[in-house]
Amino acid sequence: MEKLRNLLLACVVWFLLIRALLGAALGTVALIEAVLWIAPLIAVFLLAYEPCHLYLVLFGILIPVFVPLVGTRRLPLFGLVPFILLGSLWGRIVLQRRSRPGRVDLVDFIMFLTSLAIILWLLVERPGMASIGADTGGAWEAMLALAAICAYWGVRGIDIRKTNWRRIVSSSIWVGGLGMVWVVFDSIALRRGPDSILVAGARTFSTNGWLFYGMLLGMCVKVDEARLLPRAWWTVGTTLLILTNALLSGFRSRLAMGPAMVGIAYWTRGMKARTVFTVVTFMTIACIVANSRLFWKVPAGPRRVLSVVRIDPTSLDWGLEYGWGEVGARSPWRTALWRVAVSRIKDRPFFGHGFGFRSHVLFAEAGAARNIDEAVLAGVATAGQFHSVPLNLMYYLGIPIAVLFCVAWGLSLSRLVKLARGAEGWRGAFLVGILLLMVAETGQCLVNGSGMTFIPLCMTMALTRLAEFHQEAEQDKEEMEERQLRENKP
Repeated sequence: MEKLRNLLLACVVWFLLIRALLGAALGTVALIEAVLWIAPLIAVFLLAYEPCHLYLVLFGILIPVFVPLVGTRRLPLFGLVPFILLGSLWGRIVLQRRSRPGRVDLVDFIMFLTSLAIILWLLVERPGMASIGADTGGAWEAMLALAAICAYWGVRGIDIRKTNWRRIVSSSIWVGGLGMVWVVFDSIALRRGPDSILVAGARTFSTNGWLFYGMLLGMCVKVDEARLLPRAWWTVGTTLLILTNALLSGFRSRLAMGPAMVGIAYWTRGMKARTVFTVVTFMTIACIVANSRLFWKVPAGPRRVLSVVRIDPTSLDWGLEYGWGEVGARSPWRTALWRVAVSRIKDRPFFGHGFGFRSHVLFAEAGAARNIDEAVLAGVATAGQFHSVPLNLMYYLGIPIAVLFCVAWGLSLSRLVKLARGAEGWRGAFLVGILLLMVAETGQCLVNGSGMTFIPLCMTMALTRLAEFHQEAEQDKEEMEERQLRENKP
């Protein structure tokens, strides 16, 4: 009865806490719908076997499902998972099921300051849904920022000391593979015709696909499980799959992200020669195709990607097909957006502008635009969505918090590289998969970042902290065993 009472208390407190935080972010009665979406899952995971929580995190990223959570905007499943994890963490605290996530370090302290800044801004200035007639906007990005910090602390509280790494990796590959098959068939069903496979390529080279590719390539380069064919064939096949989908995606940044993912996976294994060969061969072929007559024979999506390395840009129609994406002279729209970001950050450099903005300002600036490009630029700039997570954080929270977060981000990435290089077997495969996801998300956050990319980035940072603790626990265990052997030795 005491455990049941504590469980009910945890559910009630969690309900009120999340309701208050979401209310600060959205300020709408429809939030009850959001809470009802999460409450049944929370009740299950409060009592669930704790190793299931890591599966929840990974499957939430791998399964390409969207949840109708906030107004008319679709939220991916990994945007819903953080609130489940937060409720589960709170329930374990109330039920006195204390996990051991390791000691607190600089990354945790910086994430605490970032979380505090986000919550304070939501409490001080409540954003609203301008798209449904509210006087203020910014609720969407505020919701995603709240989900990101919940993701970090929710994942950070998971205990992975008894994790079965082989089961984690193999089940992730199966779930991710089925998810990619679903995306392909869904794309073909929605868009019949020869370009449907290009749409599928674009949809698979995103957060869901990156983790799947990472786990698959991590298994190939870290674990020798192939029995019918030499392991190299599995690795080569996975490499070709990643690089092909990078071209089919239609996003020009993927021209660098694809070979970067493959190269880093090889590099962590010590295959430096294969890393250089793969990257150089891919870029050489891309340059040859982009600067020959073959350029005009490939479909529009790959042609857009290959345009990055085309030497003569004068023949390209930048406004219609190539003017959106990446930076520099080939992307005047994004360059202009970042100039606006710098000027607005200078207005309030230390504490930021918060997430809320006046709806009439948004509509006035968009209405004064001379064309659709200027209208889109005015809209995203007013909402603080500058297609770069560092710039977004500087605008929302101020330069000091943004710089501190980037420090934690860089530390996490460097630590994850070190962990992946030193790990072997199935644990190594898992760490390579997480590393490739973080590398891809880092590229995405720098040149196309939004609140949607902020969530998996915080997840991978928390997973890095867990992996560090797991390694420290193993080292402490080995040292203890060696000490006992020395003491028992006659």
